[in-house]
Amino acid sequence: MQLVNDILDMSKIEAGTLEFVQTTVDVNLLLSDLQQLFQMRVNEAGENIQIIAESSRSSCMIQTDRNRVAQVLSNFAGNAIKFTHEGSIRIGYEARDTELYFYVKDTGAGIPAEKLPDVFERFVKLNKDKKEPAWDFLFLKPLSPN
Repeated sequence: MQLVNDILDMSKIEAGTLEFVQTTVDVNLLLSDLQQLFQMRVNEAGENIQIIAESSRSSCMIQTDRNRVAQVLSNFAGNAIKFTHEGSIRIGYEARDTELYFYVKDTGAGIPAEKLPDVFERFVKLNKDKKEPAWDFLFLKPLSPN
């Protein structure tokens, strides 16, 4: 279902009709909520993975669309969970000057260096040769104004 929603969102982006609802978002609370959600999921699946929320500031409030930020981080975390069978997944951000850089880091299989240029292409399956469950990436390329 999430893949269908992502495809619909991509269509809306290309058509210029995707709506953003700007609100004041507590980034640390958002990360905590995502950490709890994903920790519950991996625990229910019997995986030996620790989900860690990393905040670089004691307080971080921004104006953004909370659901869209959560959607992107959830997509990355969901992919990390698929390929991390033990260890940890870290969801966090770094504050650099006036910008925030969000990340999801894991101790899983990773993406081979030769596949990195393909990561932001549409509907790329990066592990075609592996015999483990298939995983798909849905990443969005920045759209040009024209």
